Amino acid sequence: MNQTEWPVIWAGLLLFLFLFSGCRSQPDPAGLSALQTGIRLAEIGQHNEAIPHFSEVLRNRSEKRGINPTLLFDVHYWLGQSYGALGRYPNAIRYLEMALDLVDKDPVDLKVRLTLGQLYWYQGDQRAAVRYLLPILSDCTKQQLGAIAGFTGDAFQVVRLSTEHAPTANMAELNQVFTADGSLLANAPRVGSENADDYSPAFSPNGRQVVFASYRLQNAELFLLEIDSGQLTQLTQTPEINEYMPVFSPDGEQIAFVTERKVSSEARITVQLSGSTPSSATISIMELDGQNRRRLTQVKAVERSPAFSLDGQTIVFESVEQSSRTNNEEPDLEIYTISVDGQNRQQLTDNQFDDGAPSFSPDGEQITFLSHLDGNYEICVMDRDGGNLRRLTYTPDGDYQPRFSPDGKQIAFVSNQNNDYELFMMDSDGQNRRQLTNSIGVNLEPRFSPNGNQLVFTSDRQGYMRVYTMNLDQQVSKAALAQRLQLVLR
Repeated sequence: MNQTEWPVIWAGLLLFLFLFSGCRSQPDPAGLSALQTGIRLAEIGQHNEAIPHFSEVLRNRSEKRGINPTLLFDVHYWLGQSYGALGRYPNAIRYLEMALDLVDKDPVDLKVRLTLGQLYWYQGDQRAAVRYLLPILSDCTKQQLGAIAGFTGDAFQVVRLSTEHAPTANMAELNQVFTADGSLLANAPRVGSENADDYSPAFSPNGRQVVFASYRLQNAELFLLEIDSGQLTQLTQTPEINEYMPVFSPDGEQIAFVTERKVSSEARITVQLSGSTPSSATISIMELDGQNRRRLTQVKAVERSPAFSLDGQTIVFESVEQSSRTNNEEPDLEIYTISVDGQNRQQLTDNQFDDGAPSFSPDGEQITFLSHLDGNYEICVMDRDGGNLRRLTYTPDGDYQPRFSPDGKQIAFVSNQNNDYELFMMDSDGQNRRQLTNSIGVNLEPRFSPNGNQLVFTSDRQGYMRVYTMNLDQQVSKAALAQRLQLVLR
């Protein structure tokens, strides 16, 4: 449980002061101060520091043999929240069940029951979770139903794209590509990916195509899928080179991507940064038909995770220069921008820890990225010149691969909550964090469609990594959610 899920912020505190006002005893000033300090710490993710403040209120209760009911509820609720955020689910459940005994049936009672259902689900006791969740479904708001759907499965309709069949065209063949020795490049076999991974997807600007990487030829090549017709085209053919992390230019005419010398016959999908930096990787750009391929920079550096600005004139990416490598330790990744013509390379971050996976906001004025803060990967935002850095997440789990929605109001990302890589979404200020998937396997690399109505992502929920879309306009219905929960009890 994370601190941004189901928080009782000041409005909630005032609600309880109202509910328990009148004949009830007034809050103890010292206890209220300790509670407020704990809440402030919990809301910025400092749960270990918050717990002693909450516990102080309970100690005062033991010494004074009495405590205002409002304060008593809030302290139990927040102890449950903080222990849950730290993954200490038995403690969290104990305090939240105590809180439940202190409140009558009302919207707050429903919120506590929902949170208990979530904690039991994360703890692995799904039957106990369902006993809390099923009785409250009829009273839940649409947002609450979406939250339950997200931590018990998929929150929205998910469809697997047909990427695994053999391509109908190969741009290397059509363009008659020649090798370094002047001979014509041999035609690649047109094979499917039934026994290989498809990953790194991205929508085209018109939303009708998805470009992705596939390991079906024992190395990573780029393919283009026409979503409606299912036509599949192979864009690259470089047997000794891997191409991955493709992204369209805003006009849809070019694709930027990462090239790396092949070192394995299996796909390596990057989630976290530390220890995953290859010895050699560069960013290239080519036209949609595979022509005019060129390397973006000539700097001796490892460069990955390209993303275009809205005007298509700038690319932001992560990089570590080769000169900073030593035999003793992995160097820190930093974030850079560069013009699409390869000029004006500028370093935006300079920290003693990794910064990476950057992408622009729709207006081009901000960059979201992940940073290895406090020994953990967190999502941050900064201005496009590298200034005004703000931290958005405070979790003990690790958050990765952030991407702005087209309207700039949401950020989709991956979290390793409960040691399971799943898709999440939050408001662009870091609030209203909610889970979108909870499936067998991992769910990675979320990217929004141009209209913001869908996410494309990769998952191995059915074996090999495959490309899926999530329709954000089709939330799982209440009836389907009830059926999902009832199956647990059978």
